[in-house]
Amino acid sequence: MIHVLVVQLIFWISRWKENKVIKKNFKKLFVLGNRFRGDDAICLLVVDQLKPKLKEMFHIREHSGEMSSLISEWEEDAEIFILDAVKTSQGESGELLVFDLNETEVPADWSQNSTHGFGLAQAIELAKSFGSFPAKATFIGINGSHWGIGENHQFNLDNISQDVFELLSNL
Repeated sequence: MIHVLVVQLIFWISRWKENKVIKKNFKKLFVLGNRFRGDDAICLLVVDQLKPKLKEMFHIREHSGEMSSLISEWEEDAEIFILDAVKTSQGESGELLVFDLNETEVPADWSQNSTHGFGLAQAIELAKSFGSFPAKATFIGINGSHWGIGENHQFNLDNISQDVFELLSNL
């Protein structure tokens, strides 16, 4: 399985490099999640609520978490933001976790809890090894605790949406 994913990633990265279009000062917001998996839906729901405001600031890309297609969309000199629900022992449920992906690695234990299979941490490291990772990349995680299929998210959507909007407006 891993071998197939690596081959697929190499294919997408090589294809992307051949057809690369440089868009300087272009911000993209990558939103990861699964609408049917409890707290993993929160980022998609936040962006649904904020889309009228955010579309003036970002090119929004929603992903269910298939990392090879995500890597193929990253551009070396674009500024990107990744919004994803995370399961971590740091902080409380609903707390926002923010860090620069070029200065800090995604904690390894987050990948073990990923609902996306091939984790974000591995995708970032692979893109960096190919020289395909953006010059500016910010991760925004919403700490979650309920991940069951069919579960509802456990957040106050209005409060989280406001917090995410204020954060994105000031970055």
